[in-house]
Amino acid sequence: MAADAVLIDTSILVTASSPVRRGHEATLRWLTGTSGLRIPAQAMREYLVVATRPEAVNGLGRTIEQARGNLGVFLSWAPALPEDRAVLPAFNALLDRHCIVGKRLHDAWLAATAITHGIRLLATFNPADFTPFAAQLQLIDPS
Repeated sequence: MAADAVLIDTSILVTASSPVRRGHEATLRWLTGTSGLRIPAQAMREYLVVATRPEAVNGLGRTIEQARGNLGVFLSWAPALPEDRAVLPAFNALLDRHCIVGKRLHDAWLAATAITHGIRLLATFNPADFTPFAAQLQLIDPS
């Protein structure tokens, strides 16, 4: 993987597709003007979940067709990063090293995906979620 590759967290995709979210315009500019971006399979799944969840429960209230259309646009800007079995050893190593449970397991899997693919940069609006992995990842705030 290129040394300048950047893994995109779900929070970036959600902000980019929601004009009412703080940082929406800056996020769109960053996404369309930054090279080396990669969208992990996990972020694509999580995006579809959030995008189709009702607004009343912190979703975007989109139809599945709208959400898939948005995902298609994102993938025209940044290629998908496949998910494979090679991520599992890195994930287990992170679990052995850090006390990770519950929802934070999603973040650990994303970190393991980056590590497995040799990606050191992770774009997110939720830096606290990735604090345990600070030694292995450099976080980027697109705003």
